Amino acid sequence: MFFNSYVEDISTLMDCPREYVEASAYHNLSSIFSRFFHCTGITQLTRPNVMFIMSSIPGRTRRSTLLSADNAIYRAAYTAFLNKSRVIPCDKIEELIADSILEEGSPEGVMDDITEYRKNLMKYPPKKPYYDNIYNVDFQSSEFGDILGSMSKDGYQRGMARIISKIYNGEGSKISLSLRGPKKSRYLERGTYGTMFASMQTAGLYIDAYHVNQGLMRRLILINGKSNRHLPYWDMSREDVKSKTEPLVEILSKRLDTILEEYDKIREEGKMCSIPVYLSPKVETLVNELNEQREELVDEDPADYNNLVRQSDGEHVQKLATLHAIDELNFKGKLGLMVEEKHWNPAKEFFDRATAGNKEVYDRIGIKKVSAESHTEPIERIFRIIANKVVR
Repeated sequence: MFFNSYVEDISTLMDCPREYVEASAYHNLSSIFSRFFHCTGITQLTRPNVMFIMSSIPGRTRRSTLLSADNAIYRAAYTAFLNKSRVIPCDKIEELIADSILEEGSPEGVMDDITEYRKNLMKYPPKKPYYDNIYNVDFQSSEFGDILGSMSKDGYQRGMARIISKIYNGEGSKISLSLRGPKKSRYLERGTYGTMFASMQTAGLYIDAYHVNQGLMRRLILINGKSNRHLPYWDMSREDVKSKTEPLVEILSKRLDTILEEYDKIREEGKMCSIPVYLSPKVETLVNELNEQREELVDEDPADYNNLVRQSDGEHVQKLATLHAIDELNFKGKLGLMVEEKHWNPAKEFFDRATAGNKEVYDRIGIKKVSAESHTEPIERIFRIIANKVVR
C-alpha cells in the first residue's frame, strides 16, 4: 500500500512527528485521487478531499522540510496524471503544476489564480472528453499562520475563509469588488475542489473565535506536533532519498492507471460524473455513533470551541477511511468503491492521535492580557484620544 510504504520510508529520512508524515501520505492520496470520487452519506458533491495544517514551535519538527518532501511527491505524481489525461508538451507541464498550487494572496488574487489555472489547463486537449472536468487546486503554504492572522473578523483577507470553505465543498462563489470604475465581480466555478497541506508556528498565536464560529476550523485538520528524533536533513539529491521516493511515485502512478479505468467505466455508462464511494453497514454505524457523540459534547457545553470544531470529526474520519479504500483499490464492480471497517479503524486511530493536542489550543481562545488602561472609564479614554489628536 502507498500509505504504509510512504509513512515507513519517509519516517526513516526525516525527524518530524510521525503524525505529520501520515498526514502527508493522506494528502498525496487526496490531492491526486479525490477528483475521481464522490462520497455518499455526507453531501451530494462531497469528495474525499482533506485539508491539513501542521503546527509547532519553530525549528523543532521539520515542518518546512516535510512540506518540501510532500511537494516533490505531489509534483511527480501530478506529472503522471497530466501525461495520462491530456496531450501536453513536456515543457508546459511544470507550469501547469505550479498553477495548481496556491500559497497565499488576497481573496480576489487567489480566485484569479484558480481561474487562470483552469484556463491554462483547457488549452491542452483531454485524451477523453470527460477528462476536461477533473481538476483540483492544492494549498501548500509554510506560513499559513499569516493567512489566518489576516483572516480575522476585521482583517483584510477575511474573504479567504469563505474561499477555502467553498473549495472544500466544491461550491461556486462570487466576490464583488468595489472599484472606482465599473463594479467588477470574480467567480469561482462550481465543482472546484481543493486540498491542503500547510504549516504554521504555534497555533494559539493565530486561531481566534472568528475562525471557529465562521466554520473554517471545522474543515481543517489541525495537528500540533512534537518531535525528539534527530536525523540528517532531507535532500532530494541524497541517494537514500531517491531510492525511497521514486518507488512511491511509481505506486501512485499504478494506482492512477486502475482508477482511470474505473472512472472510464462510470463515465461511459453515462449515469454518474464520478466514482461513488459507499460505506459498509458497519462503517455507517460507526460514522453515526461518532456524529452522535460529537453532538452530545456541544449539548453539554455549547461554548466550548473545541467541541464546536469536533462536530466535523465524523466527516474527516470518513474521508480518511475512504483514502485507505482508494489506496487498496477496494472496488466492488458497478457498486464503486467500498469503505469497510478495516479502512475506518486506522483512519480513526490516526485522527484521534493527531488531534489529541488541539483542546489546549481552543481552550486558550479569548484569553488575552488586558492592559490596565482598558479598565478606565469610557469618557476618560475619549478625552485621552482627543488630547492625543490635538498634540499631533
